[in-house]
Amino acid sequence: MSEALPKTIEQGAAQLGVVVDHDQSERLSQLLMSVLKVNNRINIIGPCSLEQAVERHLLDSLGLLRLVDRTQGLKSWIDIGTGGGFPGLVWAIMRPDLDLLLVDSVGKKAALARKHAIDFGLTNVTVLPSRFEQIPSPVGATGMVSRATFAPAEWISRAKAFLTSGGAIVATMGGNADPALVEEASVVDRLKLMPSGLDRTNLLFEVA
Repeated sequence: MSEALPKTIEQGAAQLGVVVDHDQSERLSQLLMSVLKVNNRINIIGPCSLEQAVERHLLDSLGLLRLVDRTQGLKSWIDIGTGGGFPGLVWAIMRPDLDLLLVDSVGKKAALARKHAIDFGLTNVTVLPSRFEQIPSPVGATGMVSRATFAPAEWISRAKAFLTSGGAIVATMGGNADPALVEEASVVDRLKLMPSGLDRTNLLFEVA
């Protein structure tokens, strides 16, 4: 599958309505293969096959970009619990106009994310090895995303208390999303990740 990986990524993204050009798919392929290589020695994203990693990490991160496009041009984003750099490094490759702070409390994960940011020349990325509670408050309108660090309700509550007016929060859930959170969200984006057909409900919350 590795030889056809860029094409697989392009096709999977197209099914999500996200356009990935050849240069981007090549870079995303290289990123994923590098993460998987390290993952064989050090737990970064948990045990998974290449096909599962494409779906669970790359395509899931690309799907979340659909909400970034709905934030009225918000350029500053913080990725809490970035792990192997998902979605932060994926967004940086796809959207060089974004200013991204990637945060992870596990030093080896933060170090890997920083190495990849340097290796890929992602000057729009800063990596901070830290817990959420210890990072400095943002100046100005900022967006936040976290894929798996907290339960959705706790994540949204923490992020709302942290951000200033004009900020935005992205949260992701499975198909059976909490109805109360869905009702509260500014944007509800439902999609399926291929090839498994895994359901995702991604939510965008605006901070008043």
